[in-house]
Amino acid sequence: MTLMYRSAMAGAWAVAVSIALTGSARAVTLPGAFSSSERVIAGSADPCGSATCPSLGGYSATASDSSNQAQASASANSAPALSVSASGGGALGASATAEIDYSFEWLVPPGGPTTIPTAVDLILHTAVSADGHDPNSFAEAIATFNIATDSNFNNIVPLASGTSRLVSIAGGAGPDGFGPFCLAHPCSSPQDFKGTLMYNLDPNVLYFVQIAVTATTGDSILPSVGSTTQSADASLDPHIYSNIPGLTLEISPGLDNVVGTAATATPLPAALPLFATGLGAFGLLGWRRKKKSAALAA
Repeated sequence: MTLMYRSAMAGAWAVAVSIALTGSARAVTLPGAFSSSERVIAGSADPCGSATCPSLGGYSATASDSSNQAQASASANSAPALSVSASGGGALGASATAEIDYSFEWLVPPGGPTTIPTAVDLILHTAVSADGHDPNSFAEAIATFNIATDSNFNNIVPLASGTSRLVSIAGGAGPDGFGPFCLAHPCSSPQDFKGTLMYNLDPNVLYFVQIAVTATTGDSILPSVGSTTQSADASLDPHIYSNIPGLTLEISPGLDNVVGTAATATPLPAALPLFATGLGAFGLLGWRRKKKSAALAA
């Protein structure tokens, strides 16, 4: 197998904190973009100030009240690989996210193949823990890989084979917990996928990749019943290639396009109950991801 890499896309890393990355892409014939973002929130602790974190790497947040502790951690690297963890309890929730968007293209000379069977070696992991008897608790972990023909990811390329998304959910939200949802959407925990996705792609076409992981824990806005604890973690690590010899894979610069080097978020222990009696109202946590796209001149 012959694979050549050409860095025809100019630019450097640019990032925002939730944990996400923003960068650049090709500057020759077609526009492209490379971006990343990360974000961590634990209780009211928001180290990146309601924005995405400023650079590729690892971020963490910790908060505590009289009875519980919450922690969130996220990491992203240039493999590219992502990892997030969150844990909380009682009225303290936590959230961690990481995303990288980048682009690639198979450069094929005239007379070359008209379809490129493209393989993606992919490692996905999600795991959650929450008390199903606590009607307010929840924990969610999601890991997703997508290829699209547009930078807004409105036109997702269909998979020929493989699994590109894992979801794990636990908790007692609602009278039946998450049971009804999970009957229609597999969401067991833990879930792991280590295998190869297959896509049939066109030569000399710019494709956009989005990899994203989230981990969220918490209770409703009402005080927790029994001060239970929750935890969630997710990770993702892809590698794109083809077995057709003589092709050139052009990919966003700054990425190594290797698998097996997953980013590692700081391990988070389960929230630790202390000795308090009352719980304040839980502040609804969340974050809004802001996507940045860089227009690149030809």
